[in-house]
Amino acid sequence: MQTRTIKRIFTDMDGTLLNSKGQVSERNARCIRRAAIPITLVSARAPMEMREAIELLGLQGSQVGFNGGLIYEVVNHQIHPLHTKIVFKQTAATILQAVR
Repeated sequence: MQTRTIKRIFTDMDGTLLNSKGQVSERNARCIRRAAIPITLVSARAPMEMREAIELLGLQGSQVGFNGGLIYEVVNHQIHPLHTKIVFKQTAATILQAVR
């Protein structure tokens, strides 16, 4: 029988990792830290809205914000972009006009 090793977990925040108060519970944080499996948060949130969970969980490595528009790492409490996908102003205006 082949054993598979979990190399990384990718998880959403709202409705998945966060409780009804919008926080990572201390119990879950403790279990996640103890598991020592690399975790990447994937969220529509901005990095500054993800910071509390990242710090509480002691996450290292890449995180994904803005629905994939920004892949980044937090190094010495600073956000370091690894990849960005910018929506141009005209594209945003076209989308807004279409949905109004």
